[in-house]
Amino acid sequence: MDDNIVKTYKMPARPPQYAWFDHKNPDYSKVYDIRLAILKKIILADDAQRLAINTYYAEHPVDFIEDFMFTFNPKIVGQDGSEDGQIPFILFPKQRELVKWLQDIEAAGEDGLVEKSREFGFSWICAAYLVHALVFRKGFVGTVGSLKQIAVDNGDADSDSFFWKIRYTIKHLPAVFKPDIGESKQMVISNSHNGAVIKGVCGADMGRSGRSKLFFIDEAAHIPDLEAVDKASASTTDTRVFGSSVNGKNYFYDKRMALPEGNVFICDWRDDPRKDQEWYDKFLAFNRKIVTAQEIDRSYENSTAGVLIPDRHIVEAMARDASNANVAHMPLIIGVDVGGEGEDLTVVTARRGHVVLYQKVVPKDAAIDLPDQAQYIIKVILNHAKPALICVDSCGIGFGLYGNLKAHYGGHIVKGINAGHSANDGINANMKALMWSQMAEWIADPASCLPQCEQLRRELASMVLGIRGGGLRFMVDTLSKSPDYADSLALTFGETVPFAARHDMHSNKQVLYTQDYDIFKA
Repeated sequence: MDDNIVKTYKMPARPPQYAWFDHKNPDYSKVYDIRLAILKKIILADDAQRLAINTYYAEHPVDFIEDFMFTFNPKIVGQDGSEDGQIPFILFPKQRELVKWLQDIEAAGEDGLVEKSREFGFSWICAAYLVHALVFRKGFVGTVGSLKQIAVDNGDADSDSFFWKIRYTIKHLPAVFKPDIGESKQMVISNSHNGAVIKGVCGADMGRSGRSKLFFIDEAAHIPDLEAVDKASASTTDTRVFGSSVNGKNYFYDKRMALPEGNVFICDWRDDPRKDQEWYDKFLAFNRKIVTAQEIDRSYENSTAGVLIPDRHIVEAMARDASNANVAHMPLIIGVDVGGEGEDLTVVTARRGHVVLYQKVVPKDAAIDLPDQAQYIIKVILNHAKPALICVDSCGIGFGLYGNLKAHYGGHIVKGINAGHSANDGINANMKALMWSQMAEWIADPASCLPQCEQLRRELASMVLGIRGGGLRFMVDTLSKSPDYADSLALTFGETVPFAARHDMHSNKQVLYTQDYDIFKA
């Protein structure tokens, strides 16, 4: 071969190496066999092959993590084939997605937010991602921040601290990849081979930590002055990742709602193959509901006290299969929440008994003129169906739409509901409290079915129950915008069907209901 010709190699991308791995019944012996075979090939590789290997792993952090990194779990000491709590770091599918999402967010130079359930492994994945950068990326600067220093770096004896995880990961790397970090220093780790650095910051100094390529803000929802950290670090960091369990509707929540959906990553307990409904029920049995809402359910609303509809009830209702529900004979009830200008929407909800059939939004161009809006609802959304009852938000701008629908269907079917009017039941302060309370009972019923809609879920769980003088219940909406989807559903409880007249679906004959109808029975 000509001495001037240099032979090069390129490793092709590979499918997931450990897709077979069962996280509930792990077989680590097979993992060790695979890892050992890979290491033998690396050791026997020539310089050109070694360059291809390094290039491949630099571009594929998921493979680097699964082939060479370890994690530690004190709960499994002496279990699952681990005498000391050390186990190979094999990612489950959602964790692999998280690593790739981090790559995409960083490559785009954009902020991201991770909303996580307890024990998802977020801190370990961040540690692994930073160590990968420390090994392969020349001049990389990454930062880890949290409220207190002990959460960031509490020395070599505290496995809960972030830097302990980073040092542990480095310590157990194969020698061929191990960076030269010298003697351990608090709150800083550097690789003398390539100048890459990982820094730690805490408290009020987080926003003034100097320039970074990547900044992980751990348990961000529990940092009281997160807004100050956000503003101070915006000009010094290319990419910030705000990761946390939820803690009510604070600045973390505002940040989450402001970011595009693609910049928000959800780590739900259901995505963890080690957990199932039995695990969840056991956790709920031994912890307060507010703790479960915060640490497991990711419920911003239920992680604070006084919530009307538990997020658990909403999730269960959305998970039920409505196809088997026998509701075709039940009266069709429509709720119309009327939106005004700006972001407010006009939402139409159709419900029969225990099943919400659909929720549809009137396009803004159709909402410009109220007669056009009414015609859109009649012809497009309801498709000329003949409801038994239509309850319309008749307050303010809604009064015009109520009038137009009433002119078409008649006053025996269309009812105007003013949410601020007194309920006159001695329990609820107004009609809004009455409708939402009835809706809460309906959702709690094990037969009720809701459409799977994240916006509806957040709106339903946003209402907080209050008590006025005289013991009357009232509702406090904790969202920054009108809960249009939830209010539209609540309006289907605005009036009971026994007192409403409808037109028979097969004739023009008017039919009056005189038999009692239990709205909660399908």
